[in-house]
Amino acid sequence: MQSQCLKVVFAANRLLVRNYGGPPPRLLRKYELFQQDNGLPVHIKGGFADKALFTLTAVLIATGTLEGYRTLFNMAKPKKIK
Repeated sequence: MQSQCLKVVFAANRLLVRNYGGPPPRLLRKYELFQQDNGLPVHIKGGFADKALFTLTAVLIATGTLEGYRTLFNMAKPKKIK
């Protein structure tokens, strides 16, 4: 039974390799865009969406860092007893 399963998997792998036609044209255009030497860093070459995601990520990291320090400070100072 196990040898039959291996033959099916092997046959499926061969079939997939045979039918592969290369990357889609949209992906090729992205390759060309990111390979251009236009002086932009790679995280900005994708246009507005990349700029927005980079800015959002930077803001979230800064906010998380500040909140972490604020929490650490609040936990480190003793509570006042009334």
